[in-house]
Amino acid sequence: MKIVLIGAGASPDRGSEAGITWGWAWHLAQDHDVWLVNYPEFRNEVERFLADNPNPRLQVVWVQNDRWFDPWRPDRSTRGVRFKFHYLLWLRQVERRVEQLVAVQQIDIIHQVGLMTISAPPKLWRLSAPFIWGPIGGGEVAPLAFRRYYGKHWNRERPRRWRIWLIGRSLALRNTVRHAAYVLAINRETRALLQQAGADPQRLALMIDAGSRPDRLRLQPRGVRSRSELVLLWAGMLEARKGLPLLLEALSRLPQHPMPVRVQVAGDGPMRAEWQAYAEVLGLSDCVEFLGTVPPVRMANLYEDADAFVFTSLQDAFGTVVMEAMTHALPVIVLNHQGCAAVLPEEAAIKIPVSTPNETVAALAAAIDNFRRQPDCLAELSQQSLAAARAGAWPERVRVMTELYEKCLTAVASSRLHNLSTTDDNALSA
Repeated sequence: MKIVLIGAGASPDRGSEAGITWGWAWHLAQDHDVWLVNYPEFRNEVERFLADNPNPRLQVVWVQNDRWFDPWRPDRSTRGVRFKFHYLLWLRQVERRVEQLVAVQQIDIIHQVGLMTISAPPKLWRLSAPFIWGPIGGGEVAPLAFRRYYGKHWNRERPRRWRIWLIGRSLALRNTVRHAAYVLAINRETRALLQQAGADPQRLALMIDAGSRPDRLRLQPRGVRSRSELVLLWAGMLEARKGLPLLLEALSRLPQHPMPVRVQVAGDGPMRAEWQAYAEVLGLSDCVEFLGTVPPVRMANLYEDADAFVFTSLQDAFGTVVMEAMTHALPVIVLNHQGCAAVLPEEAAIKIPVSTPNETVAALAAAIDNFRRQPDCLAELSQQSLAAARAGAWPERVRVMTELYEKCLTAVASSRLHNLSTTDDNALSA
């Protein structure tokens, strides 16, 4: 099968969206001919990897805006007006390039996997090959009851709510979801918005965006550990929407127990100083360690040394760090909303209800305390976590996506046959 895959910046050396896009491209190219249309932000990393790991079935097509007209630079944040304008300009260039590929290479499927957001619906559905969009997010918002955790940053969340409301009613989104062969949503919130925009429920599905690398899957689940402390790992950007104070407050509520709890926080960001100060106020300085940015090799060691992983994001399509933790067979505690609620198996994670801050913090504290009192449950959760990671390994993700491609091609062929038959009938009637 010949596939054009569109991403806004893929790299084999990075996580998050760049790593996810590369994961789709590299693993699809084991079975199909793939043209990856990519922005050259990480070009050196991609070309170095391909030089060491050649795959003639994967070709990278570099598309870049005219520099003099592009307001964004790769050393800047991928948030804000500058980046959005850059991305819209880039999409226009992409549409022209993909149109050429379709004409010359006789492409079977056009599939956009990045950026994974509803905010910039593409016009690739206008081309002759079937177009698949997603998995995408972008329809999720932070719960209003938790706005105090945003502090002054809530002023940015308020316009986001209005923007999502407007996007759901935009002509551009309606055209894309109605004409796409298939649309994939990461969470229920985005799926609801896509349905509101007119997506056919028969051509709309939930699907996790991330995949686990087979070579990084832990060989065995964790057994019962004999330890003097419970080590929890939290990882991500230190920004308001990530909700780390929920974990800090849960730690401050833990009942007395002989086994202490230690938390390692991996990552950096604008909230670091404020959250470190908050940990001190809560009397947690001795048990919460802020590590800053952690290189990949050390990050793997942190996953292995931890007893459980905690994910407290208040607004996230899913969270690739959750899949990374499960790859290491780590038991995970997550908030039961958005991507984690939609795509994680119930038995593979402790899902904390998102109701009120007081109830959520109390439930989080109870889950952590239960780990101290019943270490056997950590071993059981480790088995389920690893099983979920294996089910989400990239080869399995590619198998499912290939079935979807074949379904789309069958539907297109059936539609063309029907149209041809209708034309012949009309000709006979005339």
